[in-house]
Amino acid sequence: AAMATLTDDVVALADGGRPSPTLPENWRAVSRPDRRVFQRADRDHYIVLGDGSDEWLVVLCSQGDRAYPAPLAHRTVVEEADVERVIQELAEESNDLIEPPEGEH
Repeated sequence: AAMATLTDDVVALADGGRPSPTLPENWRAVSRPDRRVFQRADRDHYIVLGDGSDEWLVVLCSQGDRAYPAPLAHRTVVEEADVERVIQELAEESNDLIEPPEGEH
């Protein structure tokens, strides 16, 4: 039971991912043939980009033990806008959702 509380919501990356210079250290860019995906290395949080006709839908979500990902936040961004900045903002928002361990404030 104690081990389960320590590993709760910790997920291994499917393909290891790779660090992104524009994201916090605990985020990785994950290779997917059909879309851009970013995943937290220490929690079950993802950022997925959906390509629309004139805009991007950028979604922060968590899979957990659910059949479908649960959206935590999203942004709609016109194609000409800085989508990388929106990805950074959602990564920071995800990091802010998780309270730091005791003693790390």
